[in-house]
Amino acid sequence: MRGSSKRATFAPRTAGARVRSAVTATVAVVALTLVGTATPAQASPQELARRTAAATLAEVRAAAAVQERRVRAETETPHPAATGQIDPGTESTVTADGLGASVTFSGNKVDSALTVAVGAAPKNALRAAKAEQPAGGTPVSDPVEITATDARGKQVTQFPAKTTKTRGGGDKGPVVSDVTPGVTLELKPDTDRVKANDLNPATLQIYTRETAGDPWAVLPSYYDEKAGVVRGESTHLSQFVVIGIPFPLPRGRRSCWTRTTMRGSRTHRPRG
Repeated sequence: MRGSSKRATFAPRTAGARVRSAVTATVAVVALTLVGTATPAQASPQELARRTAAATLAEVRAAAAVQERRVRAETETPHPAATGQIDPGTESTVTADGLGASVTFSGNKVDSALTVAVGAAPKNALRAAKAEQPAGGTPVSDPVEITATDARGKQVTQFPAKTTKTRGGGDKGPVVSDVTPGVTLELKPDTDRVKANDLNPATLQIYTRETAGDPWAVLPSYYDEKAGVVRGESTHLSQFVVIGIPFPLPRGRRSCWTRTTMRGSRTHRPRG
């Protein structure tokens, strides 16, 4: 009986020990789990520096991509509106009705067949013409770009005029020179822009620049009011735009001015 009594007393102690051991193990597991999840959040200085550098690099790359798209949109040449071919010694004309542009080649000093493309110039061409305001003028047409390439894809830009000398009034008459331009241009101005900017139609002329960044220079040209186009001559191909100059103010007429005094502002308007 005593032996069984000892065994009965020993069994509860063993169960209590097991319970305490299980509780202790559970607490240990929870503690390890908490420690395991908290450690990654406490990044080392080197890890923080790496993350900052990666985020900065991503921002720089994104900004560069945006800038690249903007530059491409400003400088990229649109698809040609019209194409044609130049043959040696033969007059050829290419017309882009949608742009109001037409170009005629005399064929002088053209060595081989060339492919001509007439299209809108890149957006930065009009922006440059507006900013530069050559001769104090305002663009009244969208700039066009005209190119010519040979069979190998090489651009040809120079088209010299042809001079023909003839003697008028018989064998003893004066020698007269007849010049045939290498390139003849016709550009249609926007008459609404002409009126909106109070431009003198008689001043409408064709301006050109050979490359981006070059100043716009006027070509020998004039406004054919009856045909509604500006006609001009050139010896090269590049970008072209029509620019007009405002009407001058009548003599004696001055713009109004405002004088500010201690008592307020007074606007003076000239009579007449």
